[in-house]
Amino acid sequence: MIFLLLLATLINTTTSTEYQNSIREANKQRVLLQQIVKEYSFVVSGIYRKTSPKKLADLIELFEENQARLANGDEDLHIASPPTFELLELIEHTDEKWNTLLAKFDDSNFTQIMVLEAKINANLEFFIESIMVYTRQQNIFLPENIQVICNQEYLSERLVKEVALFMLSKFGKMRTIRTKDKFQESIKPIFESEQNLTLSTELKDLWQKFDNALFDILAREQKSKGYLRGINELQTKLRININKYKEVARS
Repeated sequence: MIFLLLLATLINTTTSTEYQNSIREANKQRVLLQQIVKEYSFVVSGIYRKTSPKKLADLIELFEENQARLANGDEDLHIASPPTFELLELIEHTDEKWNTLLAKFDDSNFTQIMVLEAKINANLEFFIESIMVYTRQQNIFLPENIQVICNQEYLSERLVKEVALFMLSKFGKMRTIRTKDKFQESIKPIFESEQNLTLSTELKDLWQKFDNALFDILAREQKSKGYLRGINELQTKLRININKYKEVARS
């Protein structure tokens, strides 16, 4: 009974900013999940022999730290605790799937890795949607575009992950093309914006280079490590410039 009262008090005093940060944290997890599977594919393919194992270990550690914040909240970072018991149970279920996924890395079972990754991502998406529904019910304002903004980074990481798996013959090209179309659609408003023409033009040029490299890989079946390194580096530049554009737009 005391625990229920404490939870009710906590929910009633949680602010819009804290719920926004919970959504951003869950979206970070979606991005990290793509990065983890991408780096794992780099380890398997040997594309970055010196850096990928260490980077993969660091990403796994960060994912687990962030998952703890989703479960418990974080006062210092102003991240809300889950407002319902159902969401707490969802996080516990996600943790179980995560531990199973890590075990699959040992035997390079890509089929099961991708199934588990999809389930974890679906849980994180449901967590975000549930927070948004809950805040509407409680008349707590959240920006309408919060999910769209976060999705850009997720889709860019997912795209390179799928390219890496295609080059390992673990993915078909049509799935990668669909992800490419979704990512392109998400950044289209930046291309059409007149808010910062210099950054917008730079992003257009980067995207054209990325799209050309993607065409070489998917249409011309260029599967050398050099092509994968190149598209990974272009995606990193794209992500940095998109974040820079967002920062300028907010200021």
